[in-house]
Amino acid sequence: MIEKVTDRPRKRKRALVIGLVMSGVFMLAMVMALLLAGDIVGVGMAQIYLPARFGDVEHISPESAHRMFQQNSDGPEKTVFLDVRTAGEWAVSHIPGAEHCPEDSFPPGDELMEKLKRAESVVVYCAAGYRSARVCRRLADKGITQVYNMNGSIFAWANQGFPITGEKVHPYMESSAWMLKRELRP
Repeated sequence: MIEKVTDRPRKRKRALVIGLVMSGVFMLAMVMALLLAGDIVGVGMAQIYLPARFGDVEHISPESAHRMFQQNSDGPEKTVFLDVRTAGEWAVSHIPGAEHCPEDSFPPGDELMEKLKRAESVVVYCAAGYRSARVCRRLADKGITQVYNMNGSIFAWANQGFPITGEKVHPYMESSAWMLKRELRP
C-alpha cells in the first residue's frame, strides 16, 4: 500500500502522544516509588492530607506540640495530651504524661472531661492523625475550644526523636508501618 503524504503528520502525532503517555506512566511510577520509600514521605503525605480533609479542625506540627510538652515540664500542666489509640497501641508506647481515651470509648469519663475543659489547650493524637482529627471535632462539639490535632500524630512525633514511653511505636495496621523509621517498628 502506498502511504499518503497526509498520513505522516498523523503518525508523528500518534508517536508523540504515545511518548507522552509512556513518560507519564514512568513519572507516576517514580512518584509511587518515592511514596513507598519510607517514614518521612508517608508521614509528610498525612500531614498534607489531614488538614485538607479536616479543614474545620485546628492542626499543629509535632514541633509546636513538643514546645507545649516542654512547657508542661517547666511548671504546672497547661496542655493535656490525649491519646485516642487503642489499648494495644497505648501499651507499646505513648507520649509521657498523656491521658488515654480510645476513640471508640469516646466521650471520656467525667474526671478526664473536666481535666480537658480546665486545660489551656488539648493536643490530640493517634497513629497518623485521622482518628485524632475526628476526636478533635467531637471535643469541639463538647465546648472545648483550644483543641489541636497533632499533624502526623505519634508517627511524626517519634520519627523526630521526641520522647515516648517505649522504644517502639505500634503501627496501627501492618500496612502503615512504613511511615515509621525502621528502628521504631516493632
